[in-house]
Amino acid sequence: MRQLEMYYIPPNHLDTLRVIAQGAFGKVFLGNYLGKAVAIKTLITEARDIKQLQIFIDEISLVAKLSSPYIVQFKGASWTTPADIVLVTEFMDGGDLRTALEFNSDRSFKWENKVACALDIVDALGYLHTLEHKVVHRDLKSRNVLLNSQMRAKVTDFGVSKETDDKTMTTGIGTFRWMAPEVLLDNHYTESADMYSFGVILAELSTEIVPYSDLTNHSGLPYTDTAIMTLVMKGYLSPTFGPDTPQWFYELGLKCLSINPEDRPNALEASHSQWQCRQLNIQFHLELLKVMAFMENDPKWNPEFKKRGMTTITAYRFIPDVALFCGRSDGKLLRWCDAPNSRLLPHGDHFGGHSGTVMVLEYLQRAGSSGILFSGSVDRTIKLWDTSSSSALEAGCVQTLNAHGGTITMLNLAGNTLVSGSIDRTIKLWTPDKDRALLRHPWYVCVQTLSTAGSWPTCSCLRLGDVTSIYVGDSAGGLSIYTASNRYLDRNNENGNGQMKLKRLFSNFHALGIIQVLVIPDQNLIVTLGYDDKTHISDATSGIITITMDNSKYHRRYRSCDWDKAHRELYLIDEGGYLSIWSMDSEKCKKTERVATSSNIFGLSVWCGGSFMMIQTPGNGFKFKIKRDATYMECKGHTDAVIAVAAIMPTSEDHIASSGTSIFSASIDNTLRCWDPYDVHVLYGFEEKESELSCLAYAPKYNRLLTGSENGNFKQWNVDNGQYSIIPRHKNTISCITVATGDDHEYVITGDYDGVIWIWEMASAAPPTPHFKIQIKERTKPCEIYCTAFNDGAYLLSPRSEYIAVGDSHGDIMLYGLEDQKLYITLSNHEEAVTCLIFDGCFLFSGSEDCTIKIWNAINPHSTYEVGFIKAHNLPIRDLLIMPVTGYVVTCAYDGRIRVWNYQECGSDGSYAKMVHEFRKSEGLHCLAYWPQRCALVCGTKEANVLVFEIPKHLVTPGCGISKFHS
Repeated sequence: MRQLEMYYIPPNHLDTLRVIAQGAFGKVFLGNYLGKAVAIKTLITEARDIKQLQIFIDEISLVAKLSSPYIVQFKGASWTTPADIVLVTEFMDGGDLRTALEFNSDRSFKWENKVACALDIVDALGYLHTLEHKVVHRDLKSRNVLLNSQMRAKVTDFGVSKETDDKTMTTGIGTFRWMAPEVLLDNHYTESADMYSFGVILAELSTEIVPYSDLTNHSGLPYTDTAIMTLVMKGYLSPTFGPDTPQWFYELGLKCLSINPEDRPNALEASHSQWQCRQLNIQFHLELLKVMAFMENDPKWNPEFKKRGMTTITAYRFIPDVALFCGRSDGKLLRWCDAPNSRLLPHGDHFGGHSGTVMVLEYLQRAGSSGILFSGSVDRTIKLWDTSSSSALEAGCVQTLNAHGGTITMLNLAGNTLVSGSIDRTIKLWTPDKDRALLRHPWYVCVQTLSTAGSWPTCSCLRLGDVTSIYVGDSAGGLSIYTASNRYLDRNNENGNGQMKLKRLFSNFHALGIIQVLVIPDQNLIVTLGYDDKTHISDATSGIITITMDNSKYHRRYRSCDWDKAHRELYLIDEGGYLSIWSMDSEKCKKTERVATSSNIFGLSVWCGGSFMMIQTPGNGFKFKIKRDATYMECKGHTDAVIAVAAIMPTSEDHIASSGTSIFSASIDNTLRCWDPYDVHVLYGFEEKESELSCLAYAPKYNRLLTGSENGNFKQWNVDNGQYSIIPRHKNTISCITVATGDDHEYVITGDYDGVIWIWEMASAAPPTPHFKIQIKERTKPCEIYCTAFNDGAYLLSPRSEYIAVGDSHGDIMLYGLEDQKLYITLSNHEEAVTCLIFDGCFLFSGSEDCTIKIWNAINPHSTYEVGFIKAHNLPIRDLLIMPVTGYVVTCAYDGRIRVWNYQECGSDGSYAKMVHEFRKSEGLHCLAYWPQRCALVCGTKEANVLVFEIPKHLVTPGCGISKFHS
């Protein structure tokens, strides 16, 4: 056990709470380690012989070496003697996969969850099977797959469970149901045995039942365990798949269940080749907002349409902040000015013309706003156009290049050098003539011609450097790599040394011709789109294909792609209008969405750091603004404004078992909604039938919801069944409820629009008991209480030091002692009503309708004073809270912003706090809650939505800063 000493956890640092799982050899307990929930695995007394103990120690030693996001995380080991050693791992609060499937009657475990779960499992196997000393799990089954609250999966159990016994074999759910035939035959087996088990899990995800439990013999009786084992060993029996199983999922399952181990895919093949391009359901919170469109063939927007009739756009070139250039089937060209103000453009500037369809465009940016547009056509010519002004366009082309003998299929620029290709099976290099350098426009001459033999070039892409590489796709599906020195391209080398030469040729890269080639220099990758409905991502040096996206099943070939360097994402669009966004970091499809309905999309551009996207079809084109916020989910369940949200986090073990953790929301539609902690859909709800709801709070000690109503009713609700009790004390609308804990008692503070405060004590099996009433002194104008806050006074180091803060409609804040209800002080620095209050130790933060946050030092509550303020929002502040651990202040307002402030640092403008993060949503934000289970902020909006914002790590982890990038 010496190798485990570095992972030793003192036994007195572990608290064992309750049993959460038990097997033939061990038990797993829910425990507590340094304030965090952990799983503690130990051998049962009957299994503590030398053999089982050694197996358990070997398992702990193995798990200690594993580090993968798809493997349950190892925390350490603890023992007093070797015989009582325990394994400590992270606690997965979603339980095991088998249980999740058994209790899926409400269909909350959806197909998107199943696919994500399966992908996590196969990624775990990919990690295990590719270690230097590969690990074969040998007991992969649904009980050994654990889920977290987000329904993501991790693999566990690397030791004891691989040993089976008679008890397991007779229960009907034994490990053998997941075993590969060669394992049952006790033959030699490899990691492909894990892939067979994975195939069984795929079937299990599909049907949600124990494998083979739905099959019967010729007598109509369920198969016995012995019969199942015999039939599986012979290859006569496989688990079934459900009728709603996606075809690709079913096909992958069948491959994994092949009787011959060599016919099964390995983990990496299953992860990359089989389904990643079909991951339509991995959530990626990204919105595409159409901000500009041009409609060339719509007579409403283009008056010229009536004159010329229908044409199609056949080529385009988009230059950010300059223009979108288009070529038409009638040989004409158009220029559409970029529209940063998001207006709808009427029609473009028509100019010039070829005698045939324009096939390809390229653009040379010159000094200032001037530039040269190159257009290639089926009339075998390349024309040059001065785009610096409308008058220059009207003047006609500045040069015509006639060196090709067929349709121009490709144009690219390497500096000032033009590379062109044609169906005449040649590639030509054109450079400006130095002897005509004084002309207004460059005059191009052909300096080199290359023959491409049996096929013609269809597309190309350049990789610039000391030696420029030109990647050319051809009509036969081949990819050629040409190289040329930059000195030659710049025409500084007169003797021809360093001319463009063929370096490598990859034949049959695609089964059919290549549509587009894209080079990603920073990743050393090439992306090729082919007419065979496939996209290949390959190494730019060796040409080895690493990822293939096959769209042939949908009969939609990929038409265009572009690279977003800022986010390291590849954008792909197919002819059906489906946009796919691939992350090269995770090698997964993050989002697929249909953004157009055209059957012939052929253009896609992404620019401005991934903030904008342009797609183009033969009839029209669209510019999209990409709104990125990968941190929030929008959840719908109410029909009117959400006025309050509360995280349900019981403190009693009994309440944890009965209610779990979730989120409740209250709305002026008079409903309370409970939201599922996994995918945030409505689980159930309660209805307030007597009066409009006005506020909501949660009392964790007794696991009760507390609501206030417009008629002054104060209600206590049972979280599980909706039973309630009414305690009438207030005579006007209850505006706020605060739950306070002190001296092992739980108190509730309520305030109303009459300026009355009641202090209540919670009880176990009875309604809250009213203790004290505080009446705010009468004023010349009515005084309404809007908010309250509680401070336990721990920093004062004297008993019974608890006090409360009360904010009112006049902008005043009053501090009262909880014990004697005496007024300590009145703070009057806000210009408008105080809408929210929160304490952080001795500091009090107040938000107001005057859009500011005041910071008050209450080290002595009787003489509290203002230390500073923050101009936090442009509209009234609705709620605020303190972020755990880091102590950051979080505010929300009607301006659609959630802002996070570090009040220990000054802002760059000299303000009393530094804004360290901002969440945005174009809705009126009304209320906030912190959701510890998901490490998220929950917000209710005026638009009846509940928003869940995932909190970045640096906001909840001290010392975790944000990396700075320099361009």
